[in-house]
Amino acid sequence: SFYRHHFPKNHHATSKQLCKPSSTLLHHHYKQYSTTTNGITPSSSSSSPGAAQSRSGPHSQSQSKSPPIISNHSKRFQWSATGKLICLFSVTTVSYLAYKRLFGTHSTAEDHSSSPSSSTNSNAFMQSAIKLFEHKVCEHNLSFRMALFFDTRKQYDRALYFYKLFLRKPSTKKGESAALNNLVVIYYRRNEFENALIALKLLGKAQIQERNLEFVRAHCHHSLKQFDDALKYYELFIRNPHSKATDMTAAYNNLALLCYELGRYDDAAKYFQLIGDDKIVDKNYAFRVAHSLQNIDEFERSLKYYNLYLAHSDDASQLNLRDTYHNLGVLFYDHGQDAEALQMLRKLSRAEIEHRNLEFKMAHLCAKMGDKSTAIEYLRACTLKPEVYKEYALICRGILAQLLYETQEYAQACVEFDELGEAHIVKQDLFFAAAYSYAQCEEYAKALRFYELLLQHKSGEKLSVEEQQYIWSRIAVL
Repeated sequence: SFYRHHFPKNHHATSKQLCKPSSTLLHHHYKQYSTTTNGITPSSSSSSPGAAQSRSGPHSQSQSKSPPIISNHSKRFQWSATGKLICLFSVTTVSYLAYKRLFGTHSTAEDHSSSPSSSTNSNAFMQSAIKLFEHKVCEHNLSFRMALFFDTRKQYDRALYFYKLFLRKPSTKKGESAALNNLVVIYYRRNEFENALIALKLLGKAQIQERNLEFVRAHCHHSLKQFDDALKYYELFIRNPHSKATDMTAAYNNLALLCYELGRYDDAAKYFQLIGDDKIVDKNYAFRVAHSLQNIDEFERSLKYYNLYLAHSDDASQLNLRDTYHNLGVLFYDHGQDAEALQMLRKLSRAEIEHRNLEFKMAHLCAKMGDKSTAIEYLRACTLKPEVYKEYALICRGILAQLLYETQEYAQACVEFDELGEAHIVKQDLFFAAAYSYAQCEEYAKALRFYELLLQHKSGEKLSVEEQQYIWSRIAVL
């Protein structure tokens, strides 16, 4: 049938409606790290269930099972990350200048007044300084700690720089995974989904599963409209035993919206049901649920959610209400509930009916309910839209001619029969209506022609003796 259901643009999922993973999912796999004389090792606080959580860090190759014993004397000489950095800057002023070049304001009046050759020499000098700075940071094993320092203070540009510096030559495999993990989180929080996906691919499938990052990857693909990959990783997240209930609900939410947009209404209805009616009402999903159920012929359940949408439609736009009346009208029409269908469609204006290509359904319903004059108006509108109704536009014209004959509008009926032509009058079995209408308009030759065609195509058992006698009498009169 023509445009069976309305699929409005304003019911497509928006970025605000897509759920993100909870903060727990983004943080629960991070461990705290403290600096000791033996290198970077897990702190004791990370082992307790209620310990504060922070981003993950690399394990040192020299890490021992028990914390090292440090004397009071040695503690005074223990270098923190900040202390090492200060020492580093004290050792080489060049490295300090490189740091300022990377992250600070380094342009001065002297720089602008210098000649091109001196500017080139200055740039070459600063590039050398930057390389020296990076070398010193790596030499003192500070890159990850500095990245983590800036990361926790939400200075993400600097954090990204030092994570990438660490990843040039990671000290351990665990450290590499931790840095990639934290890169993913930074890019994801900044909505840089393409970069997040690159880091996730480098992290690898095993680490993604272990760190329960399938949701993050799925949402990145979803936001980039890579729908097949999004479906794959949402489903992997649901099957992951580490997934929490709140994040599972968020995944169901996104899967429902995604399947609805892709026209996979059976799956969409399944995931909407997993969200629950309270969430459906709260997030204003009742229209989508009803429309999904309507497309899989779940009449009663679809009707329930359309009514649920209308019951909570105080804040709904007029467009959303018109969409609902449209789909309810089609739903009742498809299930033979003509009075209810007509009631819903009459809530739409004449312009809306024509805009939504509902003229034929309105004409059919009006004719069945005895309102032939309104049916004729809508059938006329159908004949003016051959690009929509295509070959059915001629069928609409035939029905229009029949209704005009029944309402004794013989002159207008003849106009429509002329437009149809003999072949389509024969095809639609309109012999008698055409012959009688032409006879009433004194076009006797055409009337005789269609009476003769009627006898020719319906001779024998198709016409009773009385019917044949009546037709012959009409021919005799003509």
